[in-house]
Amino acid sequence: MIHSGYSGFGLLSSEFASETAFVSKLPIEDQSSLLDSAGNKLTTKRVHIPNFEIGNENLPDVPFSFFEGALGKRRFNVLGCDFMRRFNWCFDLKEHCVYLRKNTHFNAEHFSSKKNS
Repeated sequence: MIHSGYSGFGLLSSEFASETAFVSKLPIEDQSSLLDSAGNKLTTKRVHIPNFEIGNENLPDVPFSFFEGALGKRRFNVLGCDFMRRFNWCFDLKEHCVYLRKNTHFNAEHFSSKKNS
């Protein structure tokens, strides 16, 4: 799923993050936890995937997040704004396809790689 409401590069589904061997072998770069009003803990973890390929384009060291905890059951992998801004998009509604061409933001720093100070 592509979602402009998610500012990061990518968000992995709970199923993909837990069942894909290479994700579990990646070092956790950052994590944070919060408790909801019922006391359920939700942990957000971030990893960097060494190589993300789309079409003929290659993006190295891209940040993806995933959730752990009772409320972290996401069913879809999401590509967010940080992914979207790197391409010019052309939608062919008749043929049901999308064409992407990298733009001047293609090699920009990833939003979710920046540390909050």
